[in-house]
Amino acid sequence: MANEIKVEHKDVGWKVSVFNGGRLIKIIYVGEYDTQGVIYKDYEAYRTGKGVCYIPEYDFDNEDNPFELEEKAMVANGIEDNKFQALNGYHRSDFLRIAEGNKQFADCLFEMVDWQHPEALADEIEPDDFE
Repeated sequence: MANEIKVEHKDVGWKVSVFNGGRLIKIIYVGEYDTQGVIYKDYEAYRTGKGVCYIPEYDFDNEDNPFELEEKAMVANGIEDNKFQALNGYHRSDFLRIAEGNKQFADCLFEMVDWQHPEALADEIEPDDFE
């Protein structure tokens, strides 16, 4: 039985779910160029706390189709030449951990990240501004 592929365009990037016999076997995140570089960003995942919401540029495995997605699914969604793919990234809980539990600071970090790791951005912002 061939794998079934579901491709969803998110706010920045694509979420590719791979199923076999109706069972989810893998999720691959595909980056997209944004204002500062290639990222993956999903506001709904951040809002709900369900799933990966952010992947910075340097966390992508940028080799030729490293996860060997079915060519048909990639071509149909115009991402056949995209080398920026990853299996995991940051969740809302990671932003809250980086912000030491300060939800307002975590929300600000998520809004502001546009290519870098959130830890690096957090070092540039004064958390006292969010108390």
